[in-house]
Amino acid sequence: MDDESIDLRFLSTQLQEIIINQKAIIERLNNLEMYTVGNIEKLKNDLFFQSYQNFHTLQQGVYTISRKIRSNTKPKVIFLVHHIQAFYNIEDIYNTFKDYDEVNTDIIVINNHFKDPMILSGAKEASYELTKKGIEHITIDMENSYYALDIILSLNPDYIFIQSPWDDDRPLALKVPYLMFAKILYVPYYPITLVEYFKPEKDDLHFNSYVHNLTYRIYAQTELDKQYFKKYEILKARNVKVVGSSKLYKLKTLRESITYETPSYTFNLIWAPHHSIARRWLGFGVFHKIYKDMFAFIKRRQDIKLIYKPHPFLRRALHEHEIMYKEKYDDFVKELSYLPNVEIYEGGDYFEIFKKSDTLLTDGLSFLIEYPIATMKPLIFFDSKDHQDLNQIGKLAIEYAYIIDSFEAFENTIDNLIKSKQNKVKDIMYDKRIETLKKLEELLIPKEDPAKLILEDVLKDFKGAL
Repeated sequence: MDDESIDLRFLSTQLQEIIINQKAIIERLNNLEMYTVGNIEKLKNDLFFQSYQNFHTLQQGVYTISRKIRSNTKPKVIFLVHHIQAFYNIEDIYNTFKDYDEVNTDIIVINNHFKDPMILSGAKEASYELTKKGIEHITIDMENSYYALDIILSLNPDYIFIQSPWDDDRPLALKVPYLMFAKILYVPYYPITLVEYFKPEKDDLHFNSYVHNLTYRIYAQTELDKQYFKKYEILKARNVKVVGSSKLYKLKTLRESITYETPSYTFNLIWAPHHSIARRWLGFGVFHKIYKDMFAFIKRRQDIKLIYKPHPFLRRALHEHEIMYKEKYDDFVKELSYLPNVEIYEGGDYFEIFKKSDTLLTDGLSFLIEYPIATMKPLIFFDSKDHQDLNQIGKLAIEYAYIIDSFEAFENTIDNLIKSKQNKVKDIMYDKRIETLKKLEELLIPKEDPAKLILEDVLKDFKGAL
């Protein structure tokens, strides 16, 4: 081979390297351009967003002033629903307002961030549940929460009921500071406070968030709850009125009219895991410790019907605490749903599944109170042994339950309850359970219907403001 051929090959190789390098440079320049354009676009959007925020802040001021000049001859009330699983808590309140001719009442269904902090969802599911109940409502399912806010503004409400004090769950422009053109009313979604503190740091978030302090009226369940607000809230409970738990009042009323169905399984078990799987937030959850055992158990025990009713925040909590990523949790629920003796329940009307159950397994918190009052049936409490301290009502509540801390103990308890049912005899906890339930009802069930008390308070406030 002559020198000329070698030189040509060398030059060819060099040329190829130059071309490759040129392509890499072009690709980097393209990426830089895209990055630059993207950042310019983002900056434009941010500037627009800030302008839009400023506009709505100004608009709020205008509406605050306009509220002083009443155009409504009777109160306009909106129930803002982002949490269909907690609708039970306000359903009777909504019906009471809706049935009263001297109030204009609407339900507006919006999205939430339960499943993912970056993705809004839930409005369609909530709308479906309300439609099944025959409840008229407005559904706002959109990414642009400022447009949603404009729609609500156009209705000119005097009062807005919110479902929780956790603004992070709601779309940006539907957080409480943006809604203060109306008076914000809050009915706690949980039946009663069962713990002294919600975090190891003994913080006061559950009674002193900015939402609590911006709320015009908080309708508390008991004097104990009001004392917590007096202790922690900046406003020292000046915006708190004790009316009783509307949810517990409703559940006891439903229990007294209950009709039992003939079960198709030997035993019907509800598994209701809580989302507090980390000690830094309550620390009651044990889902991540027992889900594999539960799957194997229910697969093996075809005589038992399992109704899986997870807390709506469980999936996100597992992911955020890096205990189980969303995809793995979804795979678990899918595999569980394939079992013939399993039902997945994520609806809000859970009294229906309470009715057909024989017992409920939970690791906390609200169902420690709700299930006994709704059913008088056996309850199994799976103790994490690492949760925040219970207060006096919490300690009384778990006296009702079979308390376990291992899966073996759970299986033994289930077998004993099945034997009691088959032999048609009272289970060993029956007398203690009924005695505890009586004490709980004396403490927690209001003598008057809380929904009527809330309606009376709103009417009185509205007339006083005219």
